[in-house]
Amino acid sequence: RMQPPPREETWMDHSVLWAWIALAVTCVPYIFLFVLVCVLGPVEFLTMAIDVLVPEEPGLGFSCALVGVIAGTQIVALPGVYIVCFLPGLVFGFWRGMLITFCGMLLGVAIVLALGRVALAETFRKRLESAHNRSAQWVVLVLKTVERQQGHAIVFLVLLRFLMIPAAVKNYVPCMLDIPYWKLVLSGVPGHAFTSAVCASGSAIFEQAATELRHGDGRNLGWRSINVEQIVVFVVSCVALILMSAYAYGFYQAAQAFLKDLPDDASERTPLLGASPGAAA
Repeated sequence: RMQPPPREETWMDHSVLWAWIALAVTCVPYIFLFVLVCVLGPVEFLTMAIDVLVPEEPGLGFSCALVGVIAGTQIVALPGVYIVCFLPGLVFGFWRGMLITFCGMLLGVAIVLALGRVALAETFRKRLESAHNRSAQWVVLVLKTVERQQGHAIVFLVLLRFLMIPAAVKNYVPCMLDIPYWKLVLSGVPGHAFTSAVCASGSAIFEQAATELRHGDGRNLGWRSINVEQIVVFVVSCVALILMSAYAYGFYQAAQAFLKDLPDDASERTPLLGASPGAAA
């Protein structure tokens, strides 16, 4: 028997190695910040960060700049850069900070999806389809099935944003789908709303302290500078995000078993939503 020609290796065949590399890259900026806090002290570090990053009177121009920077983090999609998403809440408080973070995230994803549609979709898809990695094959299976199930695609896409997986996967994989662009963008609204609430509430806890430091009155910082209400909002937001993430994982796990046996000629009539965790039990 003739042996099949050797298959060219792709980056997907080394996914474990890439996962460790991504983890190492993720940890570097946080380790650096931790060392700075230990060396300078928390108050001195926060004062330095505010002096460098925040103008004396932050206004509309600074808000727009933050939207642009946060949009850039979605395009680059390296985990360490997401720390900038906490800055709007620290400067402007919860509501305005949440709005800035949300707009930046959604704008960044819209740009990523547009770029992906124009230049990257075919390249990514060919790489995935040629890889013999189990994770890659599962992604291809979901992609093909969701394309056949246009009516149910929005459910998969919305829940994709709640999975605790690399942002690059969540941002770039949808661009390979043969699904209307506006659906891809709108599917990110719920996930980014939850994430923006977590970022804004977590940093708004220290809004008053940051304001005092910005005006040179940081010597009297204490517990009175901590916003207790925002601690409650932060905890509730985190719990809600974790619960949504757990549901999304359950949905995708149940869908994995369901979709493997789905015939190639499946259509809108196929009960894809029967793959939800409750139906699979």
